[in-house]
Amino acid sequence: MTAHRIRGAAAAIVFVATLGAWQAAQAQPVSQLEQAARNGNVAAATYLGSLYENGQGVPRDDAMAAHWFAFAARRGDPVAQNNLAMMYQTGQGVPQDARRAIELYRQAAAQGNETARQNLAALEAYLRSQPRPPQNP
Repeated sequence: MTAHRIRGAAAAIVFVATLGAWQAAQAQPVSQLEQAARNGNVAAATYLGSLYENGQGVPRDDAMAAHWFAFAARRGDPVAQNNLAMMYQTGQGVPQDARRAIELYRQAAAQGNETARQNLAALEAYLRSQPRPPQNP
């Protein structure tokens, strides 16, 4: 084997070993986040929701994203409340429910979350612009 091929083979072995270590490192923090969230860490739960929603370090899973956002939202996290509201607004990972979305946006906005305030205003404006069903006399 020539020196060039030996260096190439060695580089490939180092790359594969590095890739395996990187993948193991990616899995470790997610399991640690899940443990922290299960132990009541609201920030960890919100972050996990984002990871599942975007498929970062875990398979994309809207139901798991909604689960972790709901966990954190019930504990008063305004970011999780806003994110879960968006999921209810669009029906992503949960049944579409504009009333629930408004409720969650209001909770987050009441805590000073500007994004939730803007999302709430936009959703309410959209709902006002929709034709109303005819009323029975």
